[in-house]
Amino acid sequence: MNKVQEEARGSRRKSLILTGCIVWGLALLIVFVFFHKQANPTKTDVSFEWLTEPTYEEAWPFQDGLAWVETERTRFWSLIDRGGNIVKDDLEAVIIFPYSKEGLALAWFSKRKGECKEKDFVDYIMNTQKSFLNKSGDIIAPMYEEANPFSSGLAAVQKNDQYGFIDTEGKLAIPFQYDWAGGFVGDLGGVGKDGKYGFINKRGETVVDFVFDIPSMDVPPYYPRHNLQAVRIGQMRGLLNERGEWVAEPKYERLYCGEDPLIGLQKDDKVGFVNLSGDVVIDFQFMGIPVEGDSDNPGSESLPYCYRFSGGRAIVLMPQEEDSSDWYSGYGVIDTEGKLLFTFEANPHGLYSEGYLVVQNPRGRKQAGLFDREGNWIPLPDEVCLLFPSVRSEVRGGILNVMRSKLKRIRRSSYYRRYDFKAGYLKVIKKDGKM
Repeated sequence: MNKVQEEARGSRRKSLILTGCIVWGLALLIVFVFFHKQANPTKTDVSFEWLTEPTYEEAWPFQDGLAWVETERTRFWSLIDRGGNIVKDDLEAVIIFPYSKEGLALAWFSKRKGECKEKDFVDYIMNTQKSFLNKSGDIIAPMYEEANPFSSGLAAVQKNDQYGFIDTEGKLAIPFQYDWAGGFVGDLGGVGKDGKYGFINKRGETVVDFVFDIPSMDVPPYYPRHNLQAVRIGQMRGLLNERGEWVAEPKYERLYCGEDPLIGLQKDDKVGFVNLSGDVVIDFQFMGIPVEGDSDNPGSESLPYCYRFSGGRAIVLMPQEEDSSDWYSGYGVIDTEGKLLFTFEANPHGLYSEGYLVVQNPRGRKQAGLFDREGNWIPLPDEVCLLFPSVRSEVRGGILNVMRSKLKRIRRSSYYRRYDFKAGYLKVIKKDGKM
């Protein structure tokens, strides 16, 4: 073999080695990308931009293009539009419930003008009076001792320790004659008298006798979205429809009504789901929330978004893991057939809305973000580290209310010190430019 042949053979050998390295490198890259995507599902068709920069102390979600925000300058509330323009400024009140279907918001007003509620919040609450605001931010009714949000065109209000109902113009519709009152669903309104609870129509006539116990604080007494009223006999709960007919007789430990017409019922520490006719749709198979009175476990008030269907999805509690001191191990998401779609460790901040679930601190991640219907993780921008904690945070009309903070790492610890929180609104944008 001459020198030329040897050089040619060496060149071929080098080419084969280089080609093999390239092929193996590409194969390893494909494997890495595949498993990385499996372990860290992401969505690339969603982005975010600021609708209003984080400048507020607190903020309610947008409804019909309007949102209530608390300003740092005065510690009072203002009403803004989607452009951040002020519609109503410096309202000396706390917005307790944003706008109802009737377009009226429930607010608490201080009896002492100029008082800052942060000085002593308990004292502030004890010295408030309640009324309602329209979408121009104007008060539409007299001040009352207590008040409930509007439903079915009426709102329960208290005067001289007695409850009555007013209409959307602020006029008295049903006289002050009840010891306690909830709200109307359709033509059925829940009221209390002489220690018992019954139901009246909009003319003030008794429709269902006063035979039930006053609803406890952990269960809302009425669900306007589905025209249902909750009742209680002892520690057992049930549901009536607007005609006074049973959807679920009072033999359940807890009730879970969401935005979709599937109702969660808890019996013997298991949760199942029925439709608005009371037919069982999903068997009683999920882990229930311990009833009140058990000091070792929280009640439903601490897990407000569990077992409530919205957008064809509901959050459920996962069973306790072995050798764990926790009474549940995290959350799961099911569909309307009861199928478990995915699990997560996080703090849900609301129900599914517009195809997204808002959560904070899912497993293995420090920041807040969204899950889509399939469980794909969509992180929020890095500077958004905390969602607003005291109200529902959800995608509504393509907008999400969030908080932003400066962060400072404490030495090598994974914990963060938080300061300078400000609330604002993010616009959620899909790849096609639509929400």
